[in-house]
Amino acid sequence: MKFYGYFWVGLLLCAVSGGSQLSTKWILKEIDDHKIKTIDGLLERFASSSLERHLLAYGSESDQFASFESPRVIVYSPDADFIMAFNGEPNSKGYFDLEILKFDHPSSRFVPELISFDPRGINNPVPVPRPTGCIDCHQTDVRPNWDPYFHWVGFYGSEDDNTNAGAPGAPLLKSKEITKYAEFLAKKAAQKKAQQGRYRFLPVQTGKRPNLDFNDRVTCLNAKRVLRAFAEHPLSGRLLPAVANGHLDESRLPKDLVADTEFDRGDYEKENLKLMGEAMGRRVKRHYALLKEAPQGRVRDNEKPFTKKGNLLEVGMATDWRYLFEEYLGIPFRPYSTSRHRDVHLNLGAGSAFGVLLKDAKVGENGKVVLSRKPQTRPRDTKDSYRYTCPRSESMADLPYQEKRN
Repeated sequence: MKFYGYFWVGLLLCAVSGGSQLSTKWILKEIDDHKIKTIDGLLERFASSSLERHLLAYGSESDQFASFESPRVIVYSPDADFIMAFNGEPNSKGYFDLEILKFDHPSSRFVPELISFDPRGINNPVPVPRPTGCIDCHQTDVRPNWDPYFHWVGFYGSEDDNTNAGAPGAPLLKSKEITKYAEFLAKKAAQKKAQQGRYRFLPVQTGKRPNLDFNDRVTCLNAKRVLRAFAEHPLSGRLLPAVANGHLDESRLPKDLVADTEFDRGDYEKENLKLMGEAMGRRVKRHYALLKEAPQGRVRDNEKPFTKKGNLLEVGMATDWRYLFEEYLGIPFRPYSTSRHRDVHLNLGAGSAFGVLLKDAKVGENGKVVLSRKPQTRPRDTKDSYRYTCPRSESMADLPYQEKRN
């Protein structure tokens, strides 16, 4: 009995320490304690479980090089509130940089960081807090660049994680991307055998749908960012009843404010449909440019000329919040999308995320909204990432161990 007791205590400690490894504090301490001079040396220090959640980008739009054979790796924590990226092509652009994007829960802001390693492996790595170059791509109010469900161009599994992407309801089984991914896996296996190369440290990805898994979590954090901007505004308390369920109920907007609006919601919906259509067409063109073949099945059908019919959910949420921001708060909504372009989209999951995060919101003495941070009961985080529910707690660490062990 004593042996089993020690076994479970050890397992618990490993699980807890594995999660805590995904933090800048842990990384810098490892670098200092073990005199680490290379990214390879750092990756060797991570528990395999800490690297399970990762994406592979073969067509990166960042400063880091990426290709089919040497994709950019994006590792993220269970709530995606810590994201780090590196590539695996020696001496390529960004090869000696570890890029980090973390979400600060108290302020509901994404914070960029960089750790620059010496190409010669002689000098100590240099941490760069809040590197100024990041805002060129990630906006002044920093956020991840991430396209909406379900076409993530440039990432392995770009077409809905190859699920529901072939014939209606069927998985995608054959494409150039799938062939290239098999070649990458062979390269990773060879690196493990030779004990050389960064990809050898990557375990099998957790779950069958890594892009969707990441999508759900980034959607949640971005919703927190949107609500932070909303709650900071002096009018937020008066507008709260109209958005308390996550969507806009125009009948509950203050009548004295409605008279001052320049455009109505329909004007915004019309423009958003146009912008989203342009964005979808842009994704198809980029997909073809990277793979020299068109998207297939469900993705292909979804990217046809974009009209109101059948796309109201996607456009509706973005329209609600854009209308509220630009007409009532006087704040441009474009920076609160996660798109690199002007499509001002919000991922479909944002609807439930806004509703969850606004639950129990109050109006403070200053008339502004005060969001609840009370922990909530939520479904276990299983391989089905649709079970993910946006948590109101400060961070994943605030939840009971049994709720975060996956």
